[in-house]
Amino acid sequence: MTAFLYRCNATFIILISLLLVPLPLKAAWSPTPKWDDRWRCGKEIQIKKSTIKYLKKKKLLFAYRHKGKALPLLISQDYSHSGLVLYTRLKNVWRAYPIAKMSIPMGVYSTASHFRISIFAMGGKHVFTGLNIKNQFRDISCTHLPLPRGVKGERMQYLTLQDFNVQKTGAGQLLGASYDASKKGSTKLRWFRYHTHDWGYSWNRPGPIKAPRRGHKTPGLFSVSKEFPAPNWLVNSLLRQSR
Repeated sequence: MTAFLYRCNATFIILISLLLVPLPLKAAWSPTPKWDDRWRCGKEIQIKKSTIKYLKKKKLLFAYRHKGKALPLLISQDYSHSGLVLYTRLKNVWRAYPIAKMSIPMGVYSTASHFRISIFAMGGKHVFTGLNIKNQFRDISCTHLPLPRGVKGERMQYLTLQDFNVQKTGAGQLLGASYDASKKGSTKLRWFRYHTHDWGYSWNRPGPIKAPRRGHKTPGLFSVSKEFPAPNWLVNSLLRQSR
């Protein structure tokens, strides 16, 4: 009887210990970050530590190099979950701005001193988004670009951005192309041109154009930035400021 009571007491103590001490696997588990439907493109959101840790682990944060130097920004490309989010750093302070749900970046363009930056993205529902940044990240706004007439997801591949630039007057152009697969057994690349007169804050509906000559570059103040995996020093700087 004494031995039986001893075994019962020992079992009880073990059970209590398991309840009081959290399991390592449970403590390490964290939910996959999701796009919040309350988010609006270009409106600042909180930077969550769990999200940055997830993005770092999955290698979903990307940096952009402009004329040999990394721009003070990161873009998370988590298509199926938290979406496309811009992280900017101004005077060592990070801020986060959602761009679009289920989207991929189509191009990041910057002026020489990154006073102005333009970011373009295409969404899973064929939504073409432009993010306009000026005054070195102090002013951020979004716009949706109209698609060319006849360009529909079920008939053609998604429109792709081929070239963009704006001159010092604010007048600029954006060239896009899409394969027409409406005829069985054949595909044809169609080209379109957008126009802006206010630095890309608004765009007209594009019209069809002939294919530009090989190597064509639209003149202006911007040049394309090259994407590369975010370096640890930049990601860790963002992680230190997350909550």
